[in-house]
Amino acid sequence: MLGRTCAFALLLLAAAGLSTTGGRNVAAAARTAAMAPVQQSQQSQHSQHSQQPGARATEDLLEAFWKASSREERATAASLIGAGNLDVFEVFDILRRGRSYSSDVKTGRRDIEHRVDGAAHPAFVMVPDDYDATRRYPLRFFLHGGIGRAEIPRDGWWRNTDRVIGSDYISVFPASWNDSRWWHPRQLDNLAAILATLKRDYNVDENNVHMFGVSDGGTGVYYFAFRDPTPWAGFLPFLGHPSVLSNPSSGTPEQLHVINLINRPFYIVNGGTDRLYPVAAVRPYIVLFQDAGVELAFVPKPEYGHTVEWWPQEAPAIERFIARTGRDPLPDRVSWETEDPATAGRMAWIVIDELGETSTDSHMPMPNVVSVNGRSYAAFPYEEPSGRVEVERSGNTVLVRSSGVQRYRLLRSPDEFDFSAPVTVITNDNVSFESLVEPSLATLLHWAVRDDDRTMLFAAELAISLQ
Repeated sequence: MLGRTCAFALLLLAAAGLSTTGGRNVAAAARTAAMAPVQQSQQSQHSQHSQQPGARATEDLLEAFWKASSREERATAASLIGAGNLDVFEVFDILRRGRSYSSDVKTGRRDIEHRVDGAAHPAFVMVPDDYDATRRYPLRFFLHGGIGRAEIPRDGWWRNTDRVIGSDYISVFPASWNDSRWWHPRQLDNLAAILATLKRDYNVDENNVHMFGVSDGGTGVYYFAFRDPTPWAGFLPFLGHPSVLSNPSSGTPEQLHVINLINRPFYIVNGGTDRLYPVAAVRPYIVLFQDAGVELAFVPKPEYGHTVEWWPQEAPAIERFIARTGRDPLPDRVSWETEDPATAGRMAWIVIDELGETSTDSHMPMPNVVSVNGRSYAAFPYEEPSGRVEVERSGNTVLVRSSGVQRYRLLRSPDEFDFSAPVTVITNDNVSFESLVEPSLATLLHWAVRDDDRTMLFAAELAISLQ
């Protein structure tokens, strides 16, 4: 019990973006820790329902968990929840209803800051003046361009906010500069920390969180889609180019797998006379993405250069894209490829744990070739071996195709699976699992801390080994 409590407390601290002694930020460690399987017997959890506290007591424990604002408070809340003999599905229902939000919060402009790897990462947020805590608000993140500066501009990093802010959603403007580019892992941690802060303080619609980006920010949008699409509903890169991420001088430390882009829709705009990333230069990558099955709208602006002067006239189409691309938090079909399971092993309810060839590997084509002026070449360099899974669920049956993966996990949500019936998992035409799976309070809390998402809750993990 002590080991589980301490681990859960660490996850709470990490999820909050707090730092350990010595100033080391643990946000990156949280992403790694969250990938680890929950070391807890599901059967023993399920059998501990004989001494359950009342529903009010359970809600009180979770209220303390939601309101915790310090390291000590979060550790205490974790200990109480972990030590209680609580019914998994009762806790699930309360988590799904979510916290009670206060109307006494800052509206208008709010400045926030998170420290990642010891560096302060500022951002500002625009909250509608008539914010209503009883309704869920979409979020829109806007990534700026011009990130080659040595320091963050003192006069602001996003101008003309009137063009993009609205009265029915919350707008977020994080900052990037040369030492913390959009396509560096610390920005994954930074935006995750911003999102966690806003979900704690405001009633955020978890399934309507979209990411916009302009110029370098547009290129950064591609990076997030490659590496961590789970929290996002859709991506809107404007005036960016994915090829920047494959340039060694960009400093992108990870491999970028095209197949990962099929998990979310895109709305892409480039100018025909853009001196940096014209339509003609970007189109081969658009063709690559479309051939791979990526859902995208590509909107060339032939008469425009490296400018967003077209934004007002394009706004209605952008709003239609936003309206139709709410996130499915538990999609029936998921594809994911990674060379580093420890930091990028998860997409939605699939987690890749260990790479390596197996005797049953499926042959799956790897889309990664672009053709320019009759010459074909690799769009993104791959130096390390990777593993890939393609998963499709129908009821309690999961069909999996895999290549280069020796171990993976399925995260089971009561919103997705029937826990009273057996689960069947078929991997590469072989039955990998067929049995009942018991719910686990430890698993439910583990992923609730990781995601803080009312619509994406997991009450069991099913580990599959193909070795």
